[in-house]
Amino acid sequence: MTTQINRPVQFFKSLSFKIGVIIILVEVVVLTLAGAIYLDRFSNAIDRRIEEQVMLPASLINSGVLSLVSLADQEIMHQLVGEELLEGWAVDEEGDIFASYTEPFRGQNINNLPAIKSSDFDFAQPQTQVIRNANDITSITPIYRNNETIPRLFVYIKVGTTAAQQEKREIRMLFLSGFALTIVLTSLIIVVSFRLTLLGRLNGVLKILEKVRQDKLNIQVEPDRSPDEIGVLHRNVITMTETLHRRSLARTKAQAELQQEIEVRKQAEAAERRERAFANALLETTQLINKSLDVEEVLARILQAVDDIVPHDGANIMLLDHDQQTVYVVKYCDCHTEQRLAPPVLNRHYPFAELSGLQQMSSTGRPVLITDTQQQDTWQPTSPQRRPIRSYVGAPIVTAEKPIGFLNIDSLEPHAFTEKHAQQLAAFANQAAIALNNARLYNELEQYNQTLEEAVKQRTAELTEANVELRKLSRAKDEFVSNVSHELRTPLTSLIGYAELLRDGDGGPLNPVQDGMVGVIERNGRRLRDLIEDLLTLSRINTGTLHHAAEQVDLVATLVEARRVLEPALGAGDVDVHWSIPDALPTIQGDRAQLERVVLNLVTNAVKFTLPGGQVKVTVTDGDHELLLRVADTGIGIPA
Repeated sequence: MTTQINRPVQFFKSLSFKIGVIIILVEVVVLTLAGAIYLDRFSNAIDRRIEEQVMLPASLINSGVLSLVSLADQEIMHQLVGEELLEGWAVDEEGDIFASYTEPFRGQNINNLPAIKSSDFDFAQPQTQVIRNANDITSITPIYRNNETIPRLFVYIKVGTTAAQQEKREIRMLFLSGFALTIVLTSLIIVVSFRLTLLGRLNGVLKILEKVRQDKLNIQVEPDRSPDEIGVLHRNVITMTETLHRRSLARTKAQAELQQEIEVRKQAEAAERRERAFANALLETTQLINKSLDVEEVLARILQAVDDIVPHDGANIMLLDHDQQTVYVVKYCDCHTEQRLAPPVLNRHYPFAELSGLQQMSSTGRPVLITDTQQQDTWQPTSPQRRPIRSYVGAPIVTAEKPIGFLNIDSLEPHAFTEKHAQQLAAFANQAAIALNNARLYNELEQYNQTLEEAVKQRTAELTEANVELRKLSRAKDEFVSNVSHELRTPLTSLIGYAELLRDGDGGPLNPVQDGMVGVIERNGRRLRDLIEDLLTLSRINTGTLHHAAEQVDLVATLVEARRVLEPALGAGDVDVHWSIPDALPTIQGDRAQLERVVLNLVTNAVKFTLPGGQVKVTVTDGDHELLLRVADTGIGIPA
């Protein structure tokens, strides 16, 4: 919709109308304030004039120009005060009225007049009073003799204000009429001035802006050369329009370039999606190859992946026979619900020499791409078809640098395949080669496993027989050790007993040399007894007949007994054995004899493997719900 500012409806919505309204409102406010001040001053002037008129007779009497008798003269009083004189008289000190303008008040006393306040006539404290009422004004003025401070009488003048009020109303109406006329004339002048000086030029600016709104930026307009604001606005709008036009041209160019870039990016994204789909298909088939040895399943998945990546009408996998003279189809794609090509016959052999495309792939090891079979004289389809194949691409399946088969796809449309499709097909052919090679290796591994399993069974039987013999020998050894230990322990006990009797003097007194010899016999006898006990314990452990006599054991008593037993053997040694045994410890649950043997063995081994001059420390501490026995030495220690 085009904006027309010279239309009445649009004018009242325009900026010029709003500015005019603001100016008129300012004018109304200013004129209202000026009129209010003027009317107030005029009203005050009328009030002062009436006040001066009502006080004029008393002033003239005080100055001696007018006599009191003049108060009763209506003509003089009308000339001095005006036609609205209501009352005029003089009051003496007694309150009597004389020289009255009105006959009824003559000779009366003010105290007898209810409308008159006698307090207004105070001769003791005289003052001039002006009393204003709604319709009249009253003046009470004291009259003095020459150089006297006490008045001799008061002059009472009362004048009506009806004429003055009428005059005020007439002036007010006259002002309002002039005010309204001024507003109307000013408004007309402003409207005409705006229409003549502003609206036409603003219309020019708005026409330019309307074209800009309609995106018509190529505007040829003569700029307004006026130095005022509208001229500046007109020139700025033209400059802005030219700038927008240049930017629009640049934006159009940028949009075209952006659209071209978007198309390129879309093509790149489509290519990226195709590459991603191709990579995902390769990944899925690779994962299937890694986890499945079912060659049928893997080849079917490869053909499905080829169908997802390369659009075609038929696909198959062919293998070379052992004699390299024929090829046969081991798997074909039945991915389409409507078969456009006849499916090949599985395991039907075709002469390899008649298929030039397969021979070329076998010799070069590279894919073969035929974009239009009608332009290829040597083209021969890999299987009979109801409709002629127009495009073909195949890739060799190579293992150990030797072709073993081919991955083929066909199309009924010419130029359906590209070099990119040939490269992708070669990648799938490599996966087919891995799957077939895995199947071959798996078959070989199965045969090897079967052979190995038979050998393992035979060897296991031999080992089982040997283990039976070993267990028999082990039982015989354990029985021998047990019997020998028992046989040795009986005479050894007797030997140790007689040695103790000799030491005790039962066979007579012993000299020091004999006593030392008996001590050696006794120590070595006990040592041999301990070794026999260890052999018996080991034998019981091996045979599973070792039993523990669990009881409450006083570890302090056990350590003291062990120290008593070991002191004779350790006293003459060069190793310092230090025992740190508390006076009392909590009892523990265990086998007293075995615990004593453990302590004896630990201390004996520590002393045995500590060099002369070394030290062995035996300590026991009461920990948190446990007793900790430590045997520490400066010897070689126990290997981990």
